[in-house]
Formats: sequence, C-alpha cells, structure tokens
Amino acid sequence: MRIGILIGISEYEHYNNLPGCDNDIKAISEVLNTSKEFDEIKIFEKNVESSKIKSELSKLFEDWKSQDVEELFFYFSGHGSFISNEFYYILSDFDENQKRQTSLQNSEIDSMIKSIKPKMVTKVIDACQSGVSYIKGNTNIVEKYYHKTADSFDKCYFLHSSMTSQYSYQNNELSDFTKSFLKAIDKSDKPSIRYKDIIDYISDEFEKSTEQTPFFITQADHTERFLATSPELQKVISKYVKESNKETDNSKDEEVVVYNSYIEKIKKDAEIYSNKDEVETLLNEVKDVIETTDLQTELKELYCYKNAFEHNLRYLPKGTLIARWLEDNPNEYFAKADYDKIPYQEEETRGNPFGQSLASMMRGNKIVTKYRSDLKGFEQQLDIPFKYATIDFVPLFPNLKQHALLLTFIISKKDIKFFYAFTEYNETDWTRKEIIKNFKWSSSDFLIKENKQIFEFIKKTMLETENKLLSIVKERFENRK
Repeated sequence: MRIGILIGISEYEHYNNLPGCDNDIKAISEVLNTSKEFDEIKIFEKNVESSKIKSELSKLFEDWKSQDVEELFFYFSGHGSFISNEFYYILSDFDENQKRQTSLQNSEIDSMIKSIKPKMVTKVIDACQSGVSYIKGNTNIVEKYYHKTADSFDKCYFLHSSMTSQYSYQNNELSDFTKSFLKAIDKSDKPSIRYKDIIDYISDEFEKSTEQTPFFITQADHTERFLATSPELQKVISKYVKESNKETDNSKDEEVVVYNSYIEKIKKDAEIYSNKDEVETLLNEVKDVIETTDLQTELKELYCYKNAFEHNLRYLPKGTLIARWLEDNPNEYFAKADYDKIPYQEEETRGNPFGQSLASMMRGNKIVTKYRSDLKGFEQQLDIPFKYATIDFVPLFPNLKQHALLLTFIISKKDIKFFYAFTEYNETDWTRKEIIKNFKWSSSDFLIKENKQIFEFIKKTMLETENKLLSIVKERFENRK
C-alpha cells in the first residue's frame, strides 16, 4: 500500500498569502492520481486550520495502523519556520504565541508516520526556511537536524526546497522547487523515474542559483522508483509547467511582440533597476517605519524601543561574517570586505651562513617590519541615510535583560539584501552593557523597487522578534513561585 499526504496552504491570517501553492498542490495531486500507483491520497489545501488538520491526520493514521504500508509520501507547500531546533509547518491560523498549537511540528509528523511502520518515507518540503539562512562558515544546524530525523526510518528520501537561502521562491502560478520536481518527471525518457533521478535533475537545475539551494537527505540504495512515466503523465505535467513558463499559445504571441529583439529584452530588464535617489528614499522610509513602529503585545508593559542608526560598519557586531559571505559568493553588490594592515616585526635570515663573513655573522639578522591583513568587517562606499540599525528592547524593570534586533543591508543597482539577527546584552555593571556575539545572521532579498514588501518585512521582523522576546520572558518567569 502506498499512501500520499499532500498539504498546500495558500491562505494565511497573519502571513502573506502564497497563490502559487494552489497550483503546486493541484499539480502534485493530479500527478499521483494519474499514475494510479497510490492506494490512498489525502489532500489539505488553501485554508488549512490547525484543529481540523490535526484531528483528521490523527484519524487517518489510526486507520492506517492495520495496513501494510509500502511507502508514505508526504508533500508540503507553504510557509515554514525553523525555531529552536524544530521545524514548523505553518498552518493558515498560525499564531506565534501558540506556535505548537497552530502548526504541525516535524517531530509530530514523524511520530505519526512511525506509528504505521512504513517500509519507506518520502518527504518533499517546498517551504520558506525548509532550510535556514545562516552566513556561510557556520555549521548548518538544520541539515544536522534532518539527518537526525532520517535515522528514525529504515528507508527515506527527504527533498527540501532551500538550505542557504531563507526563502523558497514562487510566482503566482507555481513554486520554483515544485516546478523543477515536475520537470524532472516530464523530461525523463526512462520507463520509470527514481527518486535519485529527480534529485539529480533538481540539483543540476539549481546549481548556479545563489538565491535558493535545495538539499537532499537519503537513507536508501537509490534504486527506489517514484512513478512509471507515461504520455498521460507528461500531458498533465506539461500543462502546469507550460503555464508557469507562460508558454501557452496566447502568451507566445505576446512574447514575440514584447521581446522581438535583444534590445527590447534589455529595455524590459532595465525596468527593475533603481537609481541612487530611489535608494535614499527607500532607506529614509525604512527608517521611518522603524521609528514609528510600537510594541504590539503585552511586552509594551515591560520594555520600550530605542533605535540607533549608524554609518560606521566597523562597529557592527560580527560584520566579518557578512564580509566572508561577500568574498565567497559572486555578486554585484556595492560592498566589499574591509581589511586593516597590521604591522609586525620579523627577523630576516641573511641567507647561507657559510657564505657570510665573520663580521656579518657577528652583526646578527636584520629585523624588518611586515604587514598582515586583518579582516574588520565590510564596507560600502555609499552616501546613504544609514548603513545599519540597532533596535534595542530596553527593559523597564531591573530584573529584565536588554535585547536587540540588528539590521543591516547591502545594495546593488537593483537588489537589496537585508541581514538581521536577534541577541541580548551582557551587563558589565549598572550602566554599561555590551552585545553578546553568539548570534547568527539571517537574510532576506528584495528588489529595491519592492517598497511595500520591504516595509512589510521590517514590520514582520520586528513583531517576530518581539514575540520571541516575550516567549523568553514568559519561560523565565511564568513558572516561578
């Protein structure tokens, strides 16, 4: 018996909607149904509320306990979040203050799956933060986490849409990762397609992408097949892939008109670029959003905001991690690593002692001054309103710790990449504090012209940070007598 659980969530109460997930779930469900290789397929789509899906999943798995399950195929398309060593599948009514009640935890799904003892488990996760965005050079705890969960199953294939980028991308028609998954089947010239064939196709297609890097964890012998290919299956897939590529007859005619030469393509592409004035306007508006945003939860009874906008990036904590990212990733940003030349003295050996005169040997070796490069952080030589912001959560009571949201960015002619991190202060006495530097940077990417999305990102990040601090405070004090 082969079982499929398909979850595609496009409507959210507190997050931005994901219209592409509608087609994601339709495409995958149509593929499985057309193949006729799955005995039972359960679909949850559009508006998926936590109480309903949890109740239905519990009943399904209870019914499946008496079945001989060859494979459990689990597919998810929607928002996801990795928090405190746990991955959360974000449901339509997700509430940060009740994150366990209003989401599906990966460990929760794994426990249900283990209860029916399938011979093989396949998970295809197309979600933001199915991996997580940490600066290169830090150990990726997400990948370790999924390797650990893989050990719970005899055979498994885990296909995740992103690791080194925080976001998994989509348009209104289809998610990029799901589209690649479908194309792998569509392009196959074999009688049947293995999971390893799909992994290889997706890996090759995303290899040159610096924005989204899928990752895969397998615990199998790579002979396991997904489906038999057929003209009927390819017809289903081509419908979705062609629609997402705008290759229908009507759009083909339109493309010929719009892109009838490389000059037209250049003109069209130039529309997404921004000038210096637009950048200055954007950053002034970002500054205004930060300054006018108030605390929105009961945390406002315990803390107040204090904002600082700085120009000298050498004072930015752990700016060296961003500098290393810039050096390791080819890019067009107006930013580069910032080095100091540090002098040091070294004794210079005077060659072969047997060729030296006695007088020369008596004088000894020469002391010379040399220089080494010391990485201090990164810099961007731009005249802009600010280069990083510190949003402090200042406690109103002495038994609370001060925390901070750090926000910086790098800019190109068309893109802005935000780096942000949450950390706390260490008190050295009653009046002096210093930022604790054990944090990791996360990142999000936008076109400079995407003003509305950028402002929503700033507000959302501030609110998520507020909720995170509120959870910390509650955990510390709620159970005290």
